[in-house]
Amino acid sequence: MIVDSFTFVWESPEQVGKRAPTSRRRDPLADRLLHADPLEHFESLGPIDIAMVYSFESRLLDAKVSHRLVSGYVRNHPDRLIGVAGIDPLAPWAFDTLDDAVAKLAFKAVAISPSAQGFHPMDSRLQPFYRELVERNLPLIVHDGPVPSPAAKLELADPVLLDEVLREHPGLKLVLGDLGGAWLDHKLALMAKHGHVLASLGTLLRNPWQAYNALVLMQESALIDRVLFASGFPFAMPVASIETLYSMNRLVQGSNLPTIPRELLRGIVERDTLGLLGIESPRAHGADREAAPAPAPASPEN
Repeated sequence: MIVDSFTFVWESPEQVGKRAPTSRRRDPLADRLLHADPLEHFESLGPIDIAMVYSFESRLLDAKVSHRLVSGYVRNHPDRLIGVAGIDPLAPWAFDTLDDAVAKLAFKAVAISPSAQGFHPMDSRLQPFYRELVERNLPLIVHDGPVPSPAAKLELADPVLLDEVLREHPGLKLVLGDLGGAWLDHKLALMAKHGHVLASLGTLLRNPWQAYNALVLMQESALIDRVLFASGFPFAMPVASIETLYSMNRLVQGSNLPTIPRELLRGIVERDTLGLLGIESPRAHGADREAAPAPAPASPEN
């Protein structure tokens, strides 16, 4: 089964919040921001058996991809979609939102973004929120928000800040939602210290060279078996992301740079993501659809 662990939908780019002013140069994200509605998301799934779809809210960025939009979409395709509630945890309504998201809207995980929501992960006001997640057995995905923003607080994205959270709440199921980008060494250190912490590829496969370097480091650190496949829709398409992952070694073909064994790449694509997160498959009580084969290069690679 192929699970896409990190995808978004929205009705308009304005829902994603404040972004940098558009310059005369073409914004590489602009086109994708316009193509993130549920219909395009569903049509993009291809061989993906189950996609995790995120809502998002941030008072700092004036952003709101509504929980009801995501929940309505998920309910229309309950055998292929799982909702992840993006909650601004210091909002006055955070606990009410959590109750509503789990009890009424059937979300199976929660996502937060310290940098895009403007809080320190160990803020004392957050401790009841973490305890509630542990009590409800809800996985927590920590990511940097759907798109870069000049209003975000980058210093709060350092994953080392999550170490104290995990020490205080050892039962918390934690996923680093963006494997690439800044702080990669800190992400590796956090995962090495806490054996249950997972990492989603997030939007990393948009940048094959960065993805190659990140995965080589994960392989050398014996952490690659905790990497979850993700396309980062709408910023990359699921089929293209799978092809990029399987073709990773072509980047260094003919060089002395290390390659990533094909079985490890396949392991990422076919990871038992739901099992690792403790989420029951939406197909557990019904017949699976006939799975479409994942695209792969014509010739075998290491």
